[in-house]
Amino acid sequence: MKYTHTPTDMPPTYTNQNSEPRSHWRLMLMLNSFVTALMLVGCASPATVMNAWLGHSSTELVGQWGPPQYKESDRRGGQIWIYQRTQTYNTPGYAQSNTQSYGQAYGTANYDPYGYARYNGTYSGQSYTNSTYMPSQRHERTQNASFYIDAKGIVYNVAWSR
Repeated sequence: MKYTHTPTDMPPTYTNQNSEPRSHWRLMLMLNSFVTALMLVGCASPATVMNAWLGHSSTELVGQWGPPQYKESDRRGGQIWIYQRTQTYNTPGYAQSNTQSYGQAYGTANYDPYGYARYNGTYSGQSYTNSTYMPSQRHERTQNASFYIDAKGIVYNVAWSR
């Protein structure tokens, strides 16, 4: 591998004997940008995501979100575009048991001169166990994202439900 330095502010390029010169800094910059974007999207709140659309065109919105499921009039000459997302999730089943015990002992204890006890008697008892099983359950949750589009096709307000 041969090292060459260019007189610009960019880092040096490396030349492999079998390939053209490659700028590794560009690849690293793209990779860092991609990882940073993923981290920001993963941490973004609904408010951040939705408010980012303010001032954008409805064409851009359709390009990212697709066509809306519903359209309504905003009573100002524009429209409200509503996107719905339904999440389905299951809660696991579980069993709960309650046990109650009752017992009685009858008898006598005799102590010898050395402090040891001898017990003669009977013990009777009962135990009750009640078990309840709750099977797994399926739940659905629908979330709405609403975009208010003015007559010029620009997003001027947003709303969402959790």
